[in-house]
Amino acid sequence: FDDALKLDPRFLEARNNRGVVLLEQGSLDASEAEFRQVVDAGPGAERKNAYFNLGLVQKKRGLDAEAEKLFTLVLQDDGKMVRARRERGLLRMKRDDFDGAGDDLITVLKVDVNDAVAAYNAALCLLAGDPPRRDLAVAYMEMAAKAAPESDEGQKAKRFLQREAEIGKR
Repeated sequence: FDDALKLDPRFLEARNNRGVVLLEQGSLDASEAEFRQVVDAGPGAERKNAYFNLGLVQKKRGLDAEAEKLFTLVLQDDGKMVRARRERGLLRMKRDDFDGAGDDLITVLKVDVNDAVAAYNAALCLLAGDPPRRDLAVAYMEMAAKAAPESDEGQKAKRFLQREAEIGKR
């Protein structure tokens, strides 16, 4: 990325990607600086990605409200960005907004039925709702278990379904 940016400092995709690498290395300040440069460059295809990545930085910092605002900003620009909708849904769950989180996660599943994270967490939202929707939660747990049986969510979904089956036998 450094070589590409030396040739063209306005190469926003390279700057954004360098920010992602820095984020993955845990260099939050450096990655944030890269993403802010992309945002400051003005409108363009990479801007929404930079806002999304800034949301990830804030989430890693534990600044969930700021991260949620950034993911919402991305969705205002591109309502179909599944990654932003999933992240916002997960953050909404943390603040007990199970209706909003469920809406986000179910929207993700309309685009990608194999998203085990969205399916598992949508099920949790349904269980936490008022009233709880255990019937639908079971269906979403089945989706999670089928989509990624070896993932953490798939394993937790399978355990949930096994307990449901045991309860049904009583």
